[in-house]
Amino acid sequence: MMRDFFGKRRIASGRPRRRRILKAVAWTAVTVLVGAVVVFIAGWDIPPPNTHDLLLPHPSVAPNDNAGTFFNRARETLYWPDEHLASAPLIERYMKGNADDDDNTYVSEIIRRNITTLTFIAQGLDRKVYFHQEVDDDVMPRHITAMNRIGRLLALKSRRDRLAGNFTAATDACVLLLRLGDTIQGNAPLLIDFIIGAAILSRGLTQAHDLTDENDLADADLERLASTLDALTPLEQGLISGLKGEYAYWADLVDQVHDLNAGTNQVSEELQYIVSPHSLRMKSISRYYFQPNRTKKMLADLARHWIRQAPRAIADVEDYDVIAALGFPSWLNDDMELWDPLYDVLEYAIKFTMPNIAGVEILLASQRPCVCGGPLKMDSLKTRWRIEQQISETRLLVARHLYRRRYGDYPAELIDLVPDFLEALPNSDAKECDQRNPTRDVIDRETIHHE
Repeated sequence: MMRDFFGKRRIASGRPRRRRILKAVAWTAVTVLVGAVVVFIAGWDIPPPNTHDLLLPHPSVAPNDNAGTFFNRARETLYWPDEHLASAPLIERYMKGNADDDDNTYVSEIIRRNITTLTFIAQGLDRKVYFHQEVDDDVMPRHITAMNRIGRLLALKSRRDRLAGNFTAATDACVLLLRLGDTIQGNAPLLIDFIIGAAILSRGLTQAHDLTDENDLADADLERLASTLDALTPLEQGLISGLKGEYAYWADLVDQVHDLNAGTNQVSEELQYIVSPHSLRMKSISRYYFQPNRTKKMLADLARHWIRQAPRAIADVEDYDVIAALGFPSWLNDDMELWDPLYDVLEYAIKFTMPNIAGVEILLASQRPCVCGGPLKMDSLKTRWRIEQQISETRLLVARHLYRRRYGDYPAELIDLVPDFLEALPNSDAKECDQRNPTRDVIDRETIHHE
């Protein structure tokens, strides 16, 4: 028995309780239904994005017509002393001008043992097409290291021949060095290739600097250096090629994850480092946790952003805020030291509730530092700017020497070099606080050299 407000007895009824239970069940059912609809909508992938503007050309070329074939042969025949040997520092000492007779003998022996390698490089550069052949992930680090060493080998030969007074042979090696770096950076399939090609090109520019200081350098050799410098591919082209290649690489990784979730692929070691095991295990609802088309669109937007930055001065480059692009609040980018426990809980919750979390992890992985030690895309832009400054300085230096040899003295004004020796003077409007002025650098260098 129960009593009402006035204390009178009344018979209890089960109807109100049943109504409450039914109402709770109804609300639960509605909540589950709404949640299911939200999950269904959030897990719905978009149509395939249009990425034709990011495609790299894949020319159909016979192996013997491809410079890459000969570069690979050069890589396989390369002899280079082990970096851990005590004799390894002799090479750097030699390049810095601190060598003795034993060092000269050691360097000559390295060059002698690489005659076949240098022949393959020359044969490759005689080809009109350079198409980078596919290299396995296990081979790629060795390929990059080998090409970098071949650049050092050509720099060694150019310096050795110049010091021996064999200026034509030194110019031959320098021209090969410039063309090799230009070929690799101008057709870069990935940004790491662009950086390696630019590093090789930089070594060639250094050797060209040193050669122009030699009064005994023949006019024909100086003109060969000038024509080689004029024919260099704009670094912006190589940078854009590398950025497109980066998109192709990560888009291929997206396809690997898609095949994995479809049950047609195994979990590779590379994928385990990029996509969390939780995301890889969620095959039953993989459409919610992984949407390949949406992921490719995010990667394409990232690539297009950096392509727009390619021609800009460093001071004008805009970084890419991945957190903002994903729609997260800006405070996720702030220092979270005081909130580490909360941040860990938030991160854990996001991984279990966020749609397309596997795609987000791939996008974030594409922004991680590379083997160079810094953000790959920003480092590539800085590399383009530095090498372009070095090219401008070298062209101006060679042009001044050509002018002096024709007229007996350096030009009174640098504008006198245009257009017979230079198409235009380098831009001396420095926007960056640490930007070099190629025009000023060359004038200072000439003044010091002739005092």
